[in-house]
Amino acid sequence: MRYRGVILGLWVGVLAGCGTAFGVGAPPQHNAKQQFEAQVRYLKHHKGAFSKLSRAKQMHLMQEYIRYDKRALLAKYHGAEDVGFAGSLFVQTDTHTVQEYEAVGGSGDYQQANGSFWVVPVILNDAGNASMTVNANMFALVGRGAVTYSPSLSADSALTGVTGITENSINPGVDFHGAVVFEMPVGMKPSQVRLRVQTPRGRALLHIN
Repeated sequence: MRYRGVILGLWVGVLAGCGTAFGVGAPPQHNAKQQFEAQVRYLKHHKGAFSKLSRAKQMHLMQEYIRYDKRALLAKYHGAEDVGFAGSLFVQTDTHTVQEYEAVGGSGDYQQANGSFWVVPVILNDAGNASMTVNANMFALVGRGAVTYSPSLSADSALTGVTGITENSINPGVDFHGAVVFEMPVGMKPSQVRLRVQTPRGRALLHIN
């Protein structure tokens, strides 16, 4: 009988462990953070998935993003900082898709770069309750030593085949696919900078490589 009691106790312990692993019996705070981490991973690997969430889920995700220490959290996933919130503006960079050009535009608006023009694609979505206006000045590339590169507004307006972000209105829950153009020094690589997105209510710092 004593052995039977010991074996029964071991089984209870194993089942309790499994329950915790699958979210049963785990502390609610731990569960919420795990769910948030899973959502971040999902959004990272499924471009445009944010717009398919319900408005309630979008706003909840935004609140959870602000609530947790996102820098420490996202650092656990290699390259996972390509999704984030700048206030209520959800931003997703499409990594490894930065295009470099020596010149942009056509016969009427041709522009030659002194270095190289980088076209940085982004997906934006307004998680708030009202439409939002975005413009190129909200974006910057930041390198080592906080060296900051501003967008090239003239090159942005000369883009062909891509929607440049100049002054665009975004309605809640609708994906906006666009690009920001930067004139960068020769020899610079996308892996050496981060895309900073600044709104009056927050800031995001994202990988572009």
